[in-house]
Amino acid sequence: MRTVSSWSTAWRTRSTSGVRPSRNAASGWGHATSRDLLRWTHHGMAFEPDAAYDRDGCYSGSAVPAGAGADLLYTGNVKNPDGTREAHQVRVHTDDFVAFEKDPAGPFLPDADRPAGYTAHFRDPMVYGTEGGRLRMCLGAQRDDETGAVLLYSAPDAEGPWRFDGELTVEGLDAASAGYMWECPNIFRLTDLETGVEHDVLVLCPQGATDADVNPFGVADVCGYVVGHLDGSRLRDTGGFRLIDAGFEFYAPQVFAGRGDADDALLLAWAGLPAQDDQPSRAHGWVHTLSAPRSLTLRGGVLHQRLAPARADFGATTAVPAATLSDGESVGLLAPGDASASWTSLRLRVDTGASARILIGPETSPVTVDLDATSLTVDRSATRYRVGGARREVPLPAPGAPERVIELLVDRSIVEIIVDGTTAFTARTFFAEGPVSVSLSARGGEVAVLSGESSLYSP
Repeated sequence: MRTVSSWSTAWRTRSTSGVRPSRNAASGWGHATSRDLLRWTHHGMAFEPDAAYDRDGCYSGSAVPAGAGADLLYTGNVKNPDGTREAHQVRVHTDDFVAFEKDPAGPFLPDADRPAGYTAHFRDPMVYGTEGGRLRMCLGAQRDDETGAVLLYSAPDAEGPWRFDGELTVEGLDAASAGYMWECPNIFRLTDLETGVEHDVLVLCPQGATDADVNPFGVADVCGYVVGHLDGSRLRDTGGFRLIDAGFEFYAPQVFAGRGDADDALLLAWAGLPAQDDQPSRAHGWVHTLSAPRSLTLRGGVLHQRLAPARADFGATTAVPAATLSDGESVGLLAPGDASASWTSLRLRVDTGASARILIGPETSPVTVDLDATSLTVDRSATRYRVGGARREVPLPAPGAPERVIELLVDRSIVEIIVDGTTAFTARTFFAEGPVSVSLSARGGEVAVLSGESSLYSP
């Protein structure tokens, strides 16, 4: 299987939920480009609901390179007055990323061609590779018994015809307890950098999962992945389900893979959750945002994440001096500033029984991050946004070295945290007015700052 990439000369992203002017507005695809994954140019809407088959929204999908342009595949959503719904899979073509044309033939998979045994919760087409001269595509689905599934299709090209190849069987994931709908599936291939063995990775968003291994926080929507080997319609030899991000707001990621000889993939996600549009930004005409792009590698069967934008592109970088802090002592990591964003990287050693406390934000409304030998705890109760929860404790795997490595990306409305590459945490914050700073203190024992650096970014 060859993984399909989905960009051309400049990085491109789309958002079905990233900027929405009102609760009742039907979602379309926005268009933005970047050459460094940090500075983005917005080009307005690529396409919006304007047909009978997508009148209630152009939902999520993927892109397939087509010459200098691309074929974009999405789900057209229809909500009928009698309470029923329809899901149509639609193709849009662009030669130049300026003009976007919906296929005049209509949906390539109309709702009437949805396979028997599945409800109209049938969406998010993702073309993930080629095999036997055919494109391979997966879609999120719901069975008639209200359990989640991923369906597989193939076609000679993006125009079709698309053939239903059956349901994906995922070893180690019990459909009965893994949610009533599996949204936004992504399949991609990575080589494990520790073993040199290729693996297939399935990313999905189970809704309403009751399995504690899938949904350890008992929330409505989670996002995670399964690593295994794709054998026809079976993902075998898996290590079970793991969360990609354990934070309050992280959902519906899109993964860009297959970049020639690159041994990583890139991920962008929606830093939001369904039905959570009541945010402070509504007063300014927008809600929600996208996460920062992340680089994904596979090591020992586990996805490792790091921020993808180059550090040099953030601006001037200041080294964080090495220091050993005793209980109660603190050190500033980032001086108070009004820059639009900042990045901090730290390598810490935390003694047994001690914890490192990081305060992020204005003094009046900080996010408190506590890190000890076994857990990461994030408390945003002092910020202006707590809709998805105010405090969460996340277990950490044992470190492979005596120290922990932490990355922090801070903007006024969002904080992203990555610990040792294996544990990520995203939280919307909407800090109050005032300069934003980052500081570190020791609690209950010694914390050693082994190395670190910080950067302020201004567009």
